[in-house]
Amino acid sequence: QLATTARSRIAIVTEDGVARRLEVVDLPALPRFDTGLSFAAAAPAAPLLHTDSRPVGLLDPDSEAVHAMGTARGVVKRLKPDHLSRDEWEVIALDAGDRLVGFAPSRDESQLVFVSSDAQLLRTGADKVRPQGRTASGMAGMKLSGEAEAIGFWVVDAPAEAVVVTVAAAQGALPGTGQTTAKVTPLELYPVKGRGGQGVRAQRFLKGEDRLDLAWVGPRPARAAAADGHPVDLPAEDERRDGSGSPVVVPIGMIG
Repeated sequence: QLATTARSRIAIVTEDGVARRLEVVDLPALPRFDTGLSFAAAAPAAPLLHTDSRPVGLLDPDSEAVHAMGTARGVVKRLKPDHLSRDEWEVIALDAGDRLVGFAPSRDESQLVFVSSDAQLLRTGADKVRPQGRTASGMAGMKLSGEAEAIGFWVVDAPAEAVVVTVAAAQGALPGTGQTTAKVTPLELYPVKGRGGQGVRAQRFLKGEDRLDLAWVGPRPARAAAADGHPVDLPAEDERRDGSGSPVVVPIGMIG
């Protein structure tokens, strides 16, 4: 989230490691209901940003905050503030084939969390990552095994109030089409580890499951939506850190 006004400009950071400046007035307004916001009125990002790269975070171009980011190959970086007048700029030098999976403001007291496709979770202190300039390529964040990749990266400022949501997928299913179980777990159940480690298991796969389709880490209450933006119920919190999930009735398209 980013507090702003209709007359302001923000930058949207995309998975290709580029921040693109945008007028807030050009963004669609979401209707608010008693149960919260509805994403059904949202608009595709590609026409606004003139790129097919998926948005992963927001940036106030005038902010003095340090921002953290993580990549699919487990690289982590904290970005020094840098005020630029251009319409787009790189926030990280990515290796070929890598992409950003998360981007958010980060204090030294924050915690950084990676979740991988093989259901491993790494939770580490932000103070273990030295801030770098725009052209730097970051440093080792999460150690990945085999063909696994990081599917998400989050900055957490209040770990005691945060939960982890994971959604498992069936073997061979296309993303978003073969989800079978979902799990919600308090973040406090996961130990803090050092940078560059593999982490601990966040969800035990049932027979027929082979990867995580989605994951999210953030403050309670966690909310999920289908691909069309309509709400989807999540299971109750599970105190088993590496337990299996509960059945998914409707495929989940987003969590937040």
